[in-house]
Amino acid sequence: MRFYFYNLFPPHLLIVARYYTACNGLPQTLKTNVAFANHVVSILEQYFKSIDGSMIKEIDQNEDLKEYLYTSDRVKKYYYANKVSDTLNNIVVNNKWIHSIYLYNIEDQTVLSSNISTKVDSFGDEKFIRELQNGGFPKGWTNKREYHELEYDKPVEVFSLVKPFPLFTAEKGYIVINVNVQTVKSMLDSMTNFEISHINLYDSQGQLVIGSSIEDMSEIKSNYLGWTHRY
Repeated sequence: MRFYFYNLFPPHLLIVARYYTACNGLPQTLKTNVAFANHVVSILEQYFKSIDGSMIKEIDQNEDLKEYLYTSDRVKKYYYANKVSDTLNNIVVNNKWIHSIYLYNIEDQTVLSSNISTKVDSFGDEKFIRELQNGGFPKGWTNKREYHELEYDKPVEVFSLVKPFPLFTAEKGYIVINVNVQTVKSMLDSMTNFEISHINLYDSQGQLVIGSSIEDMSEIKSNYLGWTHRY
């Protein structure tokens, strides 16, 4: 018998753990498989939520970030730009899940990352920033998208989290955090075994992001509010 386990992935991604059992659907075996699938989802949520929480803390407590965005003195601006760039670099270096991070400054239309400081129109992720400007602010993690810092860089598939600065007004700009899809895939692959042969991830539009699609399977579905069992 084959089963799916579904759980919402905050808040735009859908995790599906597909597993196989040769034990004729014994209740205890099913419970064990569902528990494992739940465990996978819990771990992934933990990683993504920790990134979210750490960025909220950074925005709330990092004085260098505030000085950089609010000062009008050019010398101070340059000084704090270097400090913020170092901070962003430390975030990337100390968290293997984070592929890249950058700060978009609304006032002067610049982008600051751990690698570069440039105008928006010279930045590889300009299209995404323009969508933010036009009211396309994503609530939580985005679906899979392509990211590159410079025009000639090879695109990398990422999930992105956008945090406004300040948190409740976005008066000054946005911080964009990117997680490499391949990093998520590697973790999902490492958690499979002879009983759990596939762990699939779908985006909010139902498109398969990681894994393989097999049709005509029974499924167990959960969205934090309850279960749906289909035959």
